[in-house]
Amino acid sequence: MNILLFPGSIPFSTSFLDFDDRVKVILGLPASFLNGWNSMAAEKISIREIQNTTLSQGVKVDPNVYIETLKYVMNDYSTYHIVHRGIGSRSLYNYDLLIERVVSWSLHILVKHDVKYVINHETPHEIVSYIFNRVAEKLGLESYSVRNGALPWKGFVQKGVFDGYPLKLPLGNSLSQLDEKKDWLNIEKYLSNRRQDYDKGIPEYEKKRLDTYKGQIWSWTQEIKMLLRGKKKYVVKAYSMYLKYKMVKKYRSFETNVFVDDKDFIVFFLHYQPERTTLPEGGVFNQQILALKTLRMMLPAHIAIYVKEHPSTFRFSLSLKARSIEFYSAITGMDNTFLIPLSTDTYTLIDKSIFVSTITGTSILEAVVRGTPSIYFGNIRFKEIPGSFHIQELIESTDLLNRLLNREIIINQDKIDEYFKYTQSISIGQIQDGKNEFYRPALLNSKIEVLYNLLKYVSFGEK
Repeated sequence: MNILLFPGSIPFSTSFLDFDDRVKVILGLPASFLNGWNSMAAEKISIREIQNTTLSQGVKVDPNVYIETLKYVMNDYSTYHIVHRGIGSRSLYNYDLLIERVVSWSLHILVKHDVKYVINHETPHEIVSYIFNRVAEKLGLESYSVRNGALPWKGFVQKGVFDGYPLKLPLGNSLSQLDEKKDWLNIEKYLSNRRQDYDKGIPEYEKKRLDTYKGQIWSWTQEIKMLLRGKKKYVVKAYSMYLKYKMVKKYRSFETNVFVDDKDFIVFFLHYQPERTTLPEGGVFNQQILALKTLRMMLPAHIAIYVKEHPSTFRFSLSLKARSIEFYSAITGMDNTFLIPLSTDTYTLIDKSIFVSTITGTSILEAVVRGTPSIYFGNIRFKEIPGSFHIQELIESTDLLNRLLNREIIINQDKIDEYFKYTQSISIGQIQDGKNEFYRPALLNSKIEVLYNLLKYVSFGEK
């Protein structure tokens, strides 16, 4: 029974050694993540090794399987985008060579070790893990992901990597005991905060960023600090800072001040990019313009689309591959579609809009908790929450679209509470005393427990 494991940033725990004599773990991960996982690794796979190592001729792969798998991977929209993000601007021919190399390695490893299961931390989104999982998918192997849930301090298992569903594990195997009553009180508090004004519902980490930037999207002080931090390369970093400042000024020139009571509108929240939440989880809608154009084609002309940029876009590193003058021009060039100031209150937009839309973001969850329907375009981790709909559902049902536009869909908050009770039942994790719900060490501990349960589930058949 062999498992291909991409643990990502899940820390190694000695508890995983419980499976060392029953499960051969094959680690596919960047060198920076190896750490304690070395003790269980039958294989270590990285881009450098794949490019510099000759494959053993002892492993035979059916030529037809090779060709069909290669076509399957190369015809996937996200493959070339992920390669481009990973190795930068090279020719398509070089991309082809690298993709073929990883596909060959994937087939080689999967056949050599007779892999039965593939397990990932979150949706795979770097070159090796993404292509390996596409190859495994083509071969029909069973795959799972350990993911963040609708509650930020909990992890759960998704069966199927790219379009899966939650799997309820036997949580009696948990390494620590959950105080369910205390946990539910934390859930109620979390939901209550998101039903209040934005200054109460705003995540703690975002509140700190707002304070750091004094409520602005740009701070010379913070930019200089980032310039001086870490590796030197001051000239390159200074030039990047200059380009980002130019983009901030350009963005402001595109902004339109809007009054939310003046007209019917839907709001679209842009994602920070590049990130897993759009590539690969957004599929073709990784290019968010395509989502906006789809909405514009479906909506009546008098209904406005208000587009709000993600607050991290100008506070973190700015990718000029993801944001450009052309990107913002394409948005404002659409009829009755507006880029609005980043200072516009998020919860006011949610409450006044006909519906909220985004690719996979948490605004979907925030909207329905506040009673506003939401539309998503990608592979979200809380797709079963009441009041949310995939864009394909609107495309296939004119009646559903009309009910949304006429504000006829009323979200029952008792059903929302039931959804979170269900989420509690399939998840592992709890808020530590004195910490908030976004405390990362607690989340990583929950991921360790989820992975432990999953390994027990697939290796010992405890279902």
